Amino acid sequence: MSDRITAGLVTFAAILPLCAVCVLGPAAVWSMLIWPIAWLGGFALAPAMLVSAGGAALVYLLLRWRRRRREPQ
Repeated sequence: MSDRITAGLVTFAAILPLCAVCVLGPAAVWSMLIWPIAWLGGFALAPAMLVSAGGAALVYLLLRWRRRRREPQ
């Protein structure tokens, strides 16, 4: 592998979580907090991912619901 490709992949791996937090906001933070809790709670890899994604989806839906309620009619 050339150094250019390796440097690009390492940079991508370092920047990706930051971009996810910026784009997804609280849902990404919630997902990152639930993942270790699910993993340490004894879930296998796939169920821990599902629990994490489900928590992020619930937070996203809650934020959408709150935003819709606050908009003037």
